[in-house]
Amino acid sequence: MAQLQETDSRLRVLKLLLVEDEADIRLLCKHLFQEAGYFVTAVGDAREGARAALDNAFDIAVIDYKLPDSPGTTLVRWMRRHCPRTPAILFSAYADWDLYYRASGCGARDVVAKLSSPKELLRVVKETSF
Repeated sequence: MAQLQETDSRLRVLKLLLVEDEADIRLLCKHLFQEAGYFVTAVGDAREGARAALDNAFDIAVIDYKLPDSPGTTLVRWMRRHCPRTPAILFSAYADWDLYYRASGCGARDVVAKLSSPKELLRVVKETSF
């Protein structure tokens, strides 16, 4: 079932930006979000994420904390300035209280541990995108 949002009495599919450098995790998450009805743009680093964010209007972004070219918090800060209507969630294998603190400081709406269940990741994305 597509994740739809009502706008001006029309429904539209929600667009999600996924920034994850590990190809297997990126593919798994992309499939998870597509199965939930999101239109997904998946990229592998912060530079590609910023480029995609400038080229498209996303309803939500899921950003890995440890990217090869920049910390995810830097990309979230950049998005707060350039795409302020796109909420961001940090996604990390290193989710601890320090990361939650840094995430809130850079403007991320939430942090999800990679070790969480796919249902938990999807729940946070759904809550944040509506």
